[in-house]
Amino acid sequence: MQKEPVITGPFLSVDRKKDKKNPMMTGSSIDAIVIHFLYKLHFSMGYGKSKSIERKRQLVKVSIETEWVREMTSKVSKENAEHYVWGEVCDGWHLVKGQELSVIHERMPGNTAEVRHYHERSRQFFFVLSGQAVLEVEGVRHTIGSQEGVEVPSGAAHQMKNEGEDAMEFLVISQPTTRGDRINEE
Repeated sequence: MQKEPVITGPFLSVDRKKDKKNPMMTGSSIDAIVIHFLYKLHFSMGYGKSKSIERKRQLVKVSIETEWVREMTSKVSKENAEHYVWGEVCDGWHLVKGQELSVIHERMPGNTAEVRHYHERSRQFFFVLSGQAVLEVEGVRHTIGSQEGVEVPSGAAHQMKNEGEDAMEFLVISQPTTRGDRINEE
């Protein structure tokens, strides 16, 4: 009869002798999943304790981590991103919504403007995708055409405007996020 081993790793300890249906598992969930599949693979193939068990563990772990990365790096667009309305008629889509980085795709109809404001911590980069924008930064007007952008440092009062008749779309990239870091001037 084959003896079931106690398998240990830096983040996990599994003792299959204690409870064959629910072994004790401690540590990271990736290691727990790895060891579960490794155990099944290792013993279902009729192997006893072998030198290749660590190699199999590495291969299973790489596969699971690759799946996690694939899930975290899925495509995002206006169609599947979180949408919100601002300024009553303008649209925004959170493409990246993290604490350290925010990327928002925004749409402003003609003759609209955001409230003049500044951020104490966040710096921003405004990049026009289509149309034409006017970005006023500390009293200086920047006319930004399609495929052009302007960076706004933290602490600088600014206001994005669409002074034309047609809608304008742009990306606003903030680092760190502007959530909780907006001070309106008007």
